[in-house]
Amino acid sequence: MKKIYLSIMCIASLSVATAQKNESVSKKESFQTEIKTIKETTTTNAKDNASVEKAIGDTVWASDFTNPSQWLAATSGLTGVAGVNSGWNINSTVESEISKIVSTSKGNFAELYNGPFTATSKGVTHTLTTVSPIVLTSNKISLRFKQYVRLFNDSQEFEVSTDGTTWTKVGDNSNYTVNVAIPNPTNVSINLSNVISNSATTLYVRFKWTSRFPTMTEDGAWFTYGWMIDDVSIVGLADNDLTLLNAGVYPNDGDIAVYELPLSQVVPLNFKGKIVNNGKVNQTNVSLSAAVTVGATATFTAIPSTVNVIVDTISFSTAGFTPTAVAIYNFTATATGLTDDISSDNVKKGSFKITPKNYAVHNGVPLGTIGSFTSSTSSFKIGNIMPIYATDLVDAVSIRLANTATNVGQEFYGEVWKLVDGMFELAGATAAVTITTGLNNKTNKLFLATPIAVSAEDTLLVVACNNVGTTPVRFATAQNVSSDYVLGFNNGSSEVTFYSNDFVPAIMVSIDLDKTASIKEAALNVSSSKISPNPTSGATEINFTLANSSKVSVKIVDITGKTVYTSNEGDKNAGSHTISLDASTYNSGLYYVTLTTNESQITHKLVRK
Repeated sequence: MKKIYLSIMCIASLSVATAQKNESVSKKESFQTEIKTIKETTTTNAKDNASVEKAIGDTVWASDFTNPSQWLAATSGLTGVAGVNSGWNINSTVESEISKIVSTSKGNFAELYNGPFTATSKGVTHTLTTVSPIVLTSNKISLRFKQYVRLFNDSQEFEVSTDGTTWTKVGDNSNYTVNVAIPNPTNVSINLSNVISNSATTLYVRFKWTSRFPTMTEDGAWFTYGWMIDDVSIVGLADNDLTLLNAGVYPNDGDIAVYELPLSQVVPLNFKGKIVNNGKVNQTNVSLSAAVTVGATATFTAIPSTVNVIVDTISFSTAGFTPTAVAIYNFTATATGLTDDISSDNVKKGSFKITPKNYAVHNGVPLGTIGSFTSSTSSFKIGNIMPIYATDLVDAVSIRLANTATNVGQEFYGEVWKLVDGMFELAGATAAVTITTGLNNKTNKLFLATPIAVSAEDTLLVVACNNVGTTPVRFATAQNVSSDYVLGFNNGSSEVTFYSNDFVPAIMVSIDLDKTASIKEAALNVSSSKISPNPTSGATEINFTLANSSKVSVKIVDITGKTVYTSNEGDKNAGSHTISLDASTYNSGLYYVTLTTNESQITHKLVRK
């Protein structure tokens, strides 16, 4: 499978670099999102090493950038002309394209910029390094700082060194959602006790910026909205401090978190979280527990999952919880140990839905958009991996369109692919739909031409699709997930493409699972039925035969699920019957005509020419 390097390029054509890796060609790609200025929003998708500030621990060293001479700003690798205000700057004036960091000291701050979008510095690595060594008496310390950033094609890393020569990366900003501003400010705390040796007597700190596409020469590859840092410190660790970094709901203790799950797909749900030891002392009898409520009613309390000793970071999974009803379930996950000096960062709260039909692995909160890979010329398809837990039928794909005016008048559609012998095969598709103002910036349900039978342990790839034009259709994206679970197809290829980045935004697609969905004739009462003529530009008929007398009704829905016609035909005797329909006022496209009797429901496709 191809690896696609995630980017937020806003230029129509980028060069493509190829490299041999694992005996297959790895093609560098990116998807395109809007460059226009949008209102900065915050996201709860925090970096794993970002946590609340600690109240315990002595300050070993601190810098609020009042004295810029404590830091050395350097740039290497420049090719061509430097962009305006390119590099690290220390002052109190905003020079980039994000608002000023809201720091404690409120004076000077460090700011990284690399020039305007059409005139960036290329080939560069910008570093900001402490000039003098920080004197240490112990390695039981943490690096802390405030930051504000809005990612584009940035590589932003935090490094430390004990000699000023050999550097170790201790964190980065790769887990933030691209093109979305993070909370201002975001507090970062990184435990260094497992990075530097106990014999270390000095420490240097460095912040490093470059492009995630260092071989590319286009301006967009080297653009950044900006990165601001303030109130940097080295602080002694508390003796005992556990931190619960994240928590989510995972069916069958799997790898993909779920936010909406149909009742027909319910299996034991495990609450999983990552716990880090931010204290000096190895922790014993560490556990993760979870409590579930529906409204104010307690529903489930997971037996704590316990590990005897935690030195650094460990992932936990609780016992399974099996919901029995359609509802919104709220959960509270809690990390505990024998002793914890700071318990305020031990709890994570969340929610999930058990639904009648809808299944989603995105959290329902639009944070960004996606429209194409930079090499897309004919078609672009992108979506999420969705495991199946029980026998069912998939009958619809729901796709959230972005709030982009140029979507109107263009076409989009959905596809469902099934993993077969290690390869994805197309299992079904919806018809293409022309986007109107009423459909834009909304979640739209598109019915599949034929429901898809699925079984436990099937793996689906559900994708939103467009036919790339001058301005491709943009789809909404949600929270960041592992890049292993966001895949796509490019330019009509059936070869799956995937991202090399660790985390990418989930695509806002979902499916309906309904065991009663079928367009096949049921043999309970209707012995035969058909629509003719089909396709039609006006008049058409449903011809059917009843084995027994029955009440009969007809309903027609369009591809979005909107009902355009209903008729109660009353009682019909056993035998052959004809119902006349007039499609002359319908827009061209695909419709579903459902004939309902006492014992049967039959759905036919009707094409309006």
